[in-house]
Amino acid sequence: MTVGQNSTARRDEVSAGLARVEERIAAACRAAGRSRGDVQLIAVTKNFPGSDIEVLCELGVTDIGENRDQEASAKIAALPQDVRQRLQVHFIGQLQSNKAHSLATYVDTVHSIDRDKMVIALDRAAAAQRSANR
Repeated sequence: MTVGQNSTARRDEVSAGLARVEERIAAACRAAGRSRGDVQLIAVTKNFPGSDIEVLCELGVTDIGENRDQEASAKIAALPQDVRQRLQVHFIGQLQSNKAHSLATYVDTVHSIDRDKMVIALDRAAAAQRSANR
């Protein structure tokens, strides 16, 4: 199998998986009497390569979730700028205050704030990014 065939096969695999998830979301929405528009899909890309994020973005997924800063920061930094600009990156893992500066460089939303100390650390890190025009 050539590289082109491999990437096409992976795109097909990701697309089929996304379709299955969308079907499950639609069924859950019908069962709950809710509109599909009321539900936000965040595709968790932990342990998957950045190339899968690019495929998801091509397929219309704009929200991705990660829970390990070291893995996520490298993946996000390696994405083409046009892909990065279309994404909303969600941090969904346990957060340590020493990671706040790193998260502020690439994360749009943090879902796992569990103490005031984290709010302060993230606020300071975000302010530093804003003052550096990032």
